[in-house]
Amino acid sequence: MNKLYIIGTGPGDKKYLTLEAIDALKDSEVVVAINNKGKTQALDTVRDFLDGKKVVEVKSDMLNVGDDHYEKLAQTIKENLANSNVSFIMIGDAMIYSSYLNLEKYLSNIDIRLVSGIPSFVAAAARINMPLVLKGESFTLIDSLDSLPNQDSFALLKARGLDIKDLEKLESSGYELSLVKRLSLDGEEILRGSENIIKNRSYMALILGRKKNG
Repeated sequence: MNKLYIIGTGPGDKKYLTLEAIDALKDSEVVVAINNKGKTQALDTVRDFLDGKKVVEVKSDMLNVGDDHYEKLAQTIKENLANSNVSFIMIGDAMIYSSYLNLEKYLSNIDIRLVSGIPSFVAAAARINMPLVLKGESFTLIDSLDSLPNQDSFALLKARGLDIKDLEKLESSGYELSLVKRLSLDGEEILRGSENIIKNRSYMALILGRKKNG
């Protein structure tokens, strides 16, 4: 049975690829990636390891996808698995807010090998030298501010659609806020405070917050 590697490519730059990810790519004849409205960051990350491989891009708008998208993606993967080992790649880690978690139910009876990637919020915390969590503390990972966090620290991924009032509430409750945009890529920015953050929100940005007395 041919193998399907599910590879997290990390936050962006190829230097964050793990050795296991590189080995999995070398063992694959086909690489499948999502083309999100013309953008293929995961593919850009692994481009130096694609010589001689078939590359399949599945076009999508990841802000507006349903079951039909994942069924089509699964079918594409299965068709290529018939004769080859396949790597399906995605930014970050496959177990954190990834397309694979929605795709998995369509991939029964397949030899799946998961390859962890360095999560963007972990790399971002190192970039700004901010502890994510100390002994006895709590940390939360979220993808929206529908309910405001109340932990010692938090990470908000895909920082878009934010309201300045929510950010100000976080600051008034004791959080120091940092936005990291395009981590490890050209145009990387690190911004502090709600006023700067609200002007620079984007899909390729995340917010880290830590209570001042934490």
